[in-house]
Amino acid sequence: MNAPGAALLRFHLHVGSRLALRALMPTVAAAVGGLFLLGDDFFISFARLLFGPGSTGGSGVLIGCAAVGFASVAAPRVCRGLGGWMRHLPIHGKAQRRAALVAIAVAQAPLLVGLAAFAWVATGFGKHLGALLIDFLALAVCAPAAALVVMPVERPLAVRPLALAAAIVAVSGGAWPLGAAVLLVLAADAVAGELPRHSTAGTPIPSRGWLGGGGVAGLIELRIAWRALKWRLLSAWMIGLLPLGAAFLFVANNELAPRHVRLAALLGGASAVVLLFADLGEALGVRRPAWPWARSLPWSADRRVQADALLLAAHALPLLLVTAKIDLVAAVAVLAAVPWLATRAAGAVRRAPERRTGASGEILIEGFLLAAALALLPWLSLLTLAATP
Repeated sequence: MNAPGAALLRFHLHVGSRLALRALMPTVAAAVGGLFLLGDDFFISFARLLFGPGSTGGSGVLIGCAAVGFASVAAPRVCRGLGGWMRHLPIHGKAQRRAALVAIAVAQAPLLVGLAAFAWVATGFGKHLGALLIDFLALAVCAPAAALVVMPVERPLAVRPLALAAAIVAVSGGAWPLGAAVLLVLAADAVAGELPRHSTAGTPIPSRGWLGGGGVAGLIELRIAWRALKWRLLSAWMIGLLPLGAAFLFVANNELAPRHVRLAALLGGASAVVLLFADLGEALGVRRPAWPWARSLPWSADRRVQADALLLAAHALPLLLVTAKIDLVAAVAVLAAVPWLATRAAGAVRRAPERRTGASGEILIEGFLLAAALALLPWLSLLTLAATP
């Protein structure tokens, strides 16, 4: 590798490392809180479900979606500005894309370390070294595959199905799926091409007719937000389904009293909403910041915050329906907490430029504290509902 290429790789490694450090604290806090509330037995059973001999293809889907979710949080920060002055460096476009891929893969380190710990537990605390080595290699292949799913490339329609399949197949268990995943990643990288060159020449500008009436003008806010989120909605829902999937498996595979079923549903449902808001809030903070043009429109600051809160709350409804399948009372309690969480998330989006952790750090810290409190004291949701105005 030439000197400019090595310098670019070091730059992206530093970017990915900083993003990993920012995500490390919320991840550790969530793990410690879950261990405290659910106990050792749940984590051992969950580790064996993911990496044990009895694990199925469903565990590969769960791990692959988690990796894609983590990568989707890091990708906008890594790839923002890559179409500017960096394209003028004496480095090939494919090398620049691969360096950005490395940064997104490194940013997944907190998730990979946690999954590696699960693999260590599932293999008898390291007694089966062969199986443990395969699991570690599978995670190392899953990370760049997940990065290819979410990062901008020249041929996304050809790359993303291959990369998503590689991320899931790699962690499905066994040496043969791992080998197949390596081939899929190589194929996806071969057809990805360079980083796309974005142009603002064809960006449509809303006409004055859109700005007239109050009801019609609200469509602009939704249109801008949805254009900023795009496929990020799917990855955010996937991330939100992870704690709900864990709660569902915990309830289905254990004989529990109704009180414990409700506790699992409360913790899983509230954590799912928090993860959804953190992912969407981070995307809005990066791709649709609070720029001065919006303040020139005939909308108050309260209206803009309320519009974002309503947008976030509406996208939490599918997660609430899944929570209701586990326990209806828990779903109602989580629903009562959604307005407060959505309003706080909308505020965090506006404070994102002032914080090193962006919008997601504030949302995760406050949200997980509330989720833990709701699991123990469900009536707190009524207080959050009353405090939302």
